[in-house]
Order: sequence, then structure tokens, then C-alpha cells
Amino acid sequence: MIESEEERTAARRTLAERMRSSSRHVVRFGAALAPTVGALAVQLVTFAITARGLGAASFGTYNVILALAAFGTEIVGLGSADVLVRAVAREGTAFRTHFGHMLASIVATLPLVTIGGLVYLVATDPLPIPIWAMALGLCAEVLVSRMSSSTELVMVAHGHTVLAGWFRLSGAALRAAAAALYFLALGSGELVGWIVAVSLQAALTSGLFLSFLIWRYGGPIGTFLVGQTRTGLPFCVNQGARAAQSNIDRVVLAHFADAASLGVYSAASRMMQVGLFPIQVATRMTYPRFFREGANGLAASRAYAVRLLPIYLLVGILAGGAVVAAARVLPLVLGVGYGETFEIGSYLALSLPAMALQYPAADALTGAGHQSLRAVIQIAAALAFGGLMAVGANLWGAFGLVAAFVSAHVTLAIVLWATTFLLSNREAPVA
Repeated sequence: MIESEEERTAARRTLAERMRSSSRHVVRFGAALAPTVGALAVQLVTFAITARGLGAASFGTYNVILALAAFGTEIVGLGSADVLVRAVAREGTAFRTHFGHMLASIVATLPLVTIGGLVYLVATDPLPIPIWAMALGLCAEVLVSRMSSSTELVMVAHGHTVLAGWFRLSGAALRAAAAALYFLALGSGELVGWIVAVSLQAALTSGLFLSFLIWRYGGPIGTFLVGQTRTGLPFCVNQGARAAQSNIDRVVLAHFADAASLGVYSAASRMMQVGLFPIQVATRMTYPRFFREGANGLAASRAYAVRLLPIYLLVGILAGGAVVAAARVLPLVLGVGYGETFEIGSYLALSLPAMALQYPAADALTGAGHQSLRAVIQIAAALAFGGLMAVGANLWGAFGLVAAFVSAHVTLAIVLWATTFLLSNREAPVA
């Protein structure tokens, strides 16, 4: 069929608009990535100072606390920060009310999560530090992570993705300053003392971030929105399950390996976790858009996810390559006791492209109102992850754990995309 001149002109205009849109995405991603790269560099320095200062055994003990804190961070607040993003994306005037609800939810749940984590540690695998130090470490790490994440989400909700990146850098810089002061300036290497230093830094960082949010966007309206809590629970469950998938490996290995071996694996795992940050930058940039697209149904949000797929895959591959390159020099930086971190870190990096591919499909479900289904998938995956990793660690140690970790993330990516396509195909086509 021969096209008319008008049709050819319209096609050229459509192509040009898509190219301009892609260029804008690249520019925005680059601008948002710049401070994140800085934060990564600072975190790598902090990680090296901490791992070297504590030694492999104490570093392994500390990472059990970090793994539980990563899970607890997603429980604290009951998903109120994600609900805030959705509310502000659809109605900007809702911010102050949801801001107050978010802060009230954090205050109400932080003590409960800390107590729950402490009970788990004491009941299953007591660490070689006092109980008060375990509680303080858990509370501090959950607080600073929750406040940092919530601060970034507030900024993302207002479209200030680049500013969120700069705040991530500032949070990393404050932790680096604490590590440099404790391990280098004071020359200390005691784990309990480091937990006290982290607690002071967590309180300072949280206070500064909260003060800025109030100054920049307005003070919170004191309220607790019961209905929004029910809405936020699927977000909370989903993010908690995802955090469990990414951190349960160290908790599982603690039952099958000595502290020094756990420290070596934790160092490699930490490198892989750092590689997640570029993926999270891409997620933060696109997350509000999924709610706008999802208002037209899952088919619309799925179409948006498909357009993003090549970008996420590229980011995941580049992140994995960067982790492998960094893991090459890791044993030299960390010193005696960390010789196997390169090999373990290189294998763990294989999971990053799979993790990157999970986000567009999962966010497409969330944006179209299928957050509860996403939560069910993530919970099932977390349970499967735990069982698979326990078997792998029991049979083949750290390398069995790595194999289980990578294969589980690949499987989860396939399940999320298959679910998104199957559900969206049942809907009416998007006009």
C-alpha cells in the first residue's frame, strides 16, 4: 500500500518525537547518575575502610546485622513512602498529609521492627556482642536507611530525581566520615565501638534529612491515615520480600560457615549490593510514570515497561561489569583474609542483569493496581530463595549459595514478565 505524503510526514514526526524522548531519558539518567556514581565511590571507600578495620570475622558478624536491617527497613513505615509517591504523582496537594502519615508510621513501627530483629538474633544465632549492641546496631541501621530512602522518594515524587541523587551522596559521605574518624583517626577496630559510632551518624543524618524536607517541601500534617496504611501494606510486603531475597544469603550462610568465611562472602556480597545503585537510579526516574500509565490499565503500563527494557538490561550489564572489575582489586584493598572475594564477587555479579529486568515488569504490575499480586509473587520468591540457598550452602558452601542466588533471580525475572504479559493480554487493547 502506497503511503500519502501526509502519512510519511506524520511518521517522520512520530519518529523524531520518540528520538527526542529517548534523548531526554538519556540526559536525565546521566544527570541523576552523576551523584550516584559519586555515592558509589564514597561507599566503596567506606566499605574498604570498614572491612579492613573490623577484620573478616567481625565484618561477617556486622553483616548479619546489616542483612536483617535491610529487611527491617522495608517493614518500617508500612509502605507509607510508596503511597506518598503515588498520591503526589496523581495530586500534588496531598503531600503534607501523606508526609505526616509517613513520619507517624516510621515512629510507630521502628521499635517493633528492632525488637523483632533482636528476638530473631537471640533465638536463632546469638552474635558474639552484647544484646544492647545488637539492638542499637539494628535500630541505627534501620533508621538511617529508612530516612534516607524516604527522603529520596519524597524528592522523586516531586520530580527532583537529581536532587535525590545528591542526597544519596551526602548520606554516603557522612557514613564515610564516621568510618574515617573511627578506624583511621582513632585507630580503633572494635565492633561494639563502631556500632556506637554508626548510631550517632544515623541520628545526625536522619535529623538533617528531615529538616531539609520540611524546609523544602513544607511541614507534615500530624495524622495517621488508617485507609492508606491498608494501601501501603502490599508495598511494604513486596519491598520486604525483595529485601529478603537480596540479603537472606548472609543470614543463611551464618548458620553454615564460620565468622571469617562469612566475612569473605559478605565483602563480595557488599560489592554486588553497591552495583544495584545504578539500577535503582533508573527505577526512581521511571517509578512515578508507571502510576500515570497504569491508570489506563496494565496493558498501558506493560507497554511502557517494554520500552524501558533495553535501557534496564544495559544498565544491569554495565553494573555487573563494574562489580567484576572492582572485585578484581578487592583482595588487595581489604588485605589478609579476603582472598576469595574476587571469585565470589564475579559470580554474584551475574545476578545484576536479572535483577534489572525484574523492575520494569514488577513496577508495571504496581502502577496498574496489581500491587497485591506482586507482593504474593515476591513473598513466594523469598520463601523459595531461603530454601534454595540453605540447600546450596549446606551442600557446597559459599559457592553453592552463589549458584542458588543467581538462578533464583533469573527465575524471578521470568515469572514477573510472564505474569505481566498474561494478565495484560486479558485486558482490552490500549487505544
